[in-house]
Amino acid sequence: MDNSVAVPEVLLTKAECLARAGKVSDAAAILTNLRTNRITSNDTRTYTAANILQYVLDDRRRELFLHGGLRLFDLKRLNKDLSTQVTITRTNVAGNTVLGTVIPGSNRYLLPFSANVLAANPSIIQNSRQ
Repeated sequence: MDNSVAVPEVLLTKAECLARAGKVSDAAAILTNLRTNRITSNDTRTYTAANILQYVLDDRRRELFLHGGLRLFDLKRLNKDLSTQVTITRTNVAGNTVLGTVIPGSNRYLLPFSANVLAANPSIIQNSRQ
């Protein structure tokens, strides 16, 4: 697995910064360029100040799927902002039983330290997963 920084990640990070700064046309140009190489249908989007950030975040989620755990870091980062918080709910295949829910700020976003790390440094306190 390659966990290096990829060009799409850098482009989407730049687009997110531009969108947050209110530079809609610059962020839209990056998204359009990136999507030209990905989407084959006649995808016509209208980018506005109200929707550009969500488009960038949606494309970031699709483009960086299974790329080095970035989704976990994005969820942790985005859950600090009320406008981008999401509650994740997983259901069974039939969709009638909830298997788990993770709310923003939950300790379930924390990864436990390995036994080797805890043994090497007794000052480290294990992350709570409750």
